[in-house]
Amino acid sequence: MRIALYCFAWIPLLLISAPGIEAQPKPRYATAFLEGTVVNSVNGEPLGGARVKLQGADWGNDDAVYTKTDAQGRFQFANTRGLFILVVEKPGFMHLGSSSTTSARPVGLHGMQRPGVYSGAGWRLETKVDEAGELHAMVTIQLTPFAVITGRVTDPEGYPMPNTNVTVWMRAPVENGPHPRPGTQVLPGGKEQLVPVAGGNVQTNDRGEYRVARLSEGTYHAAVQGFPWGWERTYRATYAPNTTDLSAAKLFQLAAGEEVRADIRIVQRSGVRLSGRAVSPPGESPQGSFRQTMLYVQADAMSTGTTFNRVDRDQFEIPDLLPGRYTLTAVTRQTNSMNDSQGTLIYGASRSVDVGTQDITGLDLELKPLEEIQGTVAFGAGCTPTDLTIQLSGTMIFAPDVQLKGSEGRFALPRLAPGHVTLNIQPRSGGPRWFQPVSIRLGDRDVRQSGFDVPLAAGETLNITMGCSRMGGAR
Repeated sequence: MRIALYCFAWIPLLLISAPGIEAQPKPRYATAFLEGTVVNSVNGEPLGGARVKLQGADWGNDDAVYTKTDAQGRFQFANTRGLFILVVEKPGFMHLGSSSTTSARPVGLHGMQRPGVYSGAGWRLETKVDEAGELHAMVTIQLTPFAVITGRVTDPEGYPMPNTNVTVWMRAPVENGPHPRPGTQVLPGGKEQLVPVAGGNVQTNDRGEYRVARLSEGTYHAAVQGFPWGWERTYRATYAPNTTDLSAAKLFQLAAGEEVRADIRIVQRSGVRLSGRAVSPPGESPQGSFRQTMLYVQADAMSTGTTFNRVDRDQFEIPDLLPGRYTLTAVTRQTNSMNDSQGTLIYGASRSVDVGTQDITGLDLELKPLEEIQGTVAFGAGCTPTDLTIQLSGTMIFAPDVQLKGSEGRFALPRLAPGHVTLNIQPRSGGPRWFQPVSIRLGDRDVRQSGFDVPLAAGETLNITMGCSRMGGAR
């Protein structure tokens, strides 16, 4: 695994060199040289000090060859032969992406065997033969710099707020269903989503300042999500620059390498009280020996986190709710001991509540038994069954990934809290990467993109069909 500050680009290259390698055709050229230049994709300036690694496809990692670019961004490897992977990394720059490496692969296998010019997204490769009969390969690699959001968090009076949690989300369209990254939230209307970004949760320093780097080009929101212990209870999760309403929040459009400022001034506002009961099934109790019921509250229009409250016996109370629409979800866990912090979900209930300017009392949530979700998996024609991992995404997911043996054809998802769930299915780590779900059906509905609501109707099962298309052909 690479250090977080480093990103890389890799291009497979086939360089023909001196004879002597068995299982290869007789080389046409006496020697081969690989020369390259690494530049900034935004301004074209050379990148000195970039680390370049030449790794043979059949070498061990200890046999890799390394160099660094000079002040003009240049590097060179001599006497190369065979199939190689070229890795270039530079702090503050991102890799070329999977699409560019995919397009580079045909060039790596075929282009280097003859002179010519070849190119792909973020790279250009030219090969030629000099007067001495030596083959020279010249590659130009463009690395894209990360974008940055920085800013300062202040309280309602304008004083800096240290040790305050700030979160940055990318705002993106919903094209092929919700993004599989945990914490993704589809916005009202179902056409856009807020996607958490890697390294997007930071804490302000002693001056109330924060910085989120390693961002790709795109559109972002910044918000304060959590406050240090002891701060005013009426401080609200706040979007930049100064609002609790997502529709009024500022959008920050970032280009590659751009740095923008997103200052946030905290909103302070008192709310109303909501109280009621979590009613267990007849003859049961929400509390008991190693049993506990929790109530989770999520605002439909705010995506800065979920608050939770413990249900005392069967009573709950939520103070200081601002006007808006909320989803209340109660779940009861059965644990094996006092030290078991996870346990098994046994009951659940969920409902939406519209909160105005008056207190709400006497609100009941009727807990009902939760059941495992049964399912089947089938593989398309020409696909050999393989083991799979099912990742669960949603607002109320307490379950780990599910490991599925493809040869068994059946599976069971654990008991899930009421709410909306989407599935991301992929081969188990180390398995073939070209398997993808063709359909995920729930009754007569395909829920691969839309997801589904839990709990299911009695007797409903999930039916998954996997395909194995790779480069246009089945495997």
